[in-house]
Amino acid sequence: MRAWRDLLRRLSTHPNCLTKLSGLGTFTRSARLEDWRPVVREALDRFGPHRCLFGSNFPIEKLWTPYAGLMDVFRTCIADLSDADQRAVLPDTAHLTFDRACWYLGLEARRVPVNAACVADVAAMEAAMDARTVALV
Repeated sequence: MRAWRDLLRRLSTHPNCLTKLSGLGTFTRSARLEDWRPVVREALDRFGPHRCLFGSNFPIEKLWTPYAGLMDVFRTCIADLSDADQRAVLPDTAHLTFDRACWYLGLEARRVPVNAACVADVAAMEAAMDARTVALV
């Protein structure tokens, strides 16, 4: 963890650099608060909520935890943040980041509805795709 913390510290000094909180249970094959909270807190302390974005790393994490369990642990990790800061981490910063990437690459960003558990509407995703679709995130 020391090398990771040092790299995180160095990267956080660059105001244009963001960090994605993803794959937090990949090496432990778990979704446990005691494993995730120190990583999430360190990233939030270094970058702030407006430079952190969440990614579920599904379907890989589905091998050891259901999506709802993963989201419960992550939401608990950020529960002490204000509502606005929670929205920044989940999903506002991600939307802004992908919007910027699309703009730079000359692509169109399309959004589909998600429910309170952050689960996308699959039918809406299918309806939003066409022959020019390059990624679903």
